[in-house]
Amino acid sequence: MARFVWACRARFLILTATVILGGCVPSDRKETGAGSWSGIRIVLDPGHGGRDVGASHEGSLAEKEVVLDIALRVEPILSRKGATVLLTRRTDEFVSLTRRASFGNDSHPTLFVSIHANSCPSAEVNGFEIYYAEDGRERDSVQAANFIQQSLKRATDARDRGIRKFNYAVLARTKCPSVLIEVGYLSNPGEASLLSKSSYRKKVAEGIADGILAYGKTRL
Repeated sequence: MARFVWACRARFLILTATVILGGCVPSDRKETGAGSWSGIRIVLDPGHGGRDVGASHEGSLAEKEVVLDIALRVEPILSRKGATVLLTRRTDEFVSLTRRASFGNDSHPTLFVSIHANSCPSAEVNGFEIYYAEDGRERDSVQAANFIQQSLKRATDARDRGIRKFNYAVLARTKCPSVLIEVGYLSNPGEASLLSKSSYRKKVAEGIADGILAYGKTRL
């Protein structure tokens, strides 16, 4: 994800940009007999899209493609439980941060989950990290982040870089519990290689979904 994170990220802060919404399409697939899960609403936000490539590895592996693929894998896992799942984008298109947050707010979700991949000038940096905003809802956001952190670690055995506070626009503008997940560093050759593989993206998606489901259970 093209942005500045501590001293490690000296790149443009794409999360303050404004672009035109391409389309936000809900999923209406539900598992028969899902019961109270029908009251759980999750917004998945695959970062970047269209001309906004995000981070990349040697110009070939684009963040926008990696995170969309992961989000589309998370969706059916949640849907089978009976949760309502909505995505801010389903194709390679621009969606502005303002419209992403507005879509989330209008959807009144149980949780808003933004999915990204990271980059750093040092190719040695690797691992996943999860962010939340200091916005009055951080208690629930941190709880969700903790569940996702634990399940993502179990699913991938990737380096856990922790849970961090940062008021990214897409989080700060969303009026519900929300987290932003950096699934790995595309600037790290080993992690980029993993994220290029369908089998590893499946593990990442399962880890994210399991964490969301664990958080969702506390809201049933």
